[in-house]
Amino acid sequence: MKLRQDHPIETAAAKAGMSRATAYRIAQDPRLPSQKTPSRG
Repeated sequence: MKLRQDHPIETAAAKAGMSRATAYRIAQDPRLPSQKTPSRG
C-alpha cells in the first residue's frame, strides 16, 4: 500500500480500491494468508 505513505489509511484504501477493514488488516500484518502458518489445535 504505497499510497499509505502520503495519505491516511481510509483515503489510501479508497484509492487502492479496497475496504478500510482490509487496509487495517494489511497494516497490522502485511503477510498473505498463504504465507502464515496455520495454528495447530
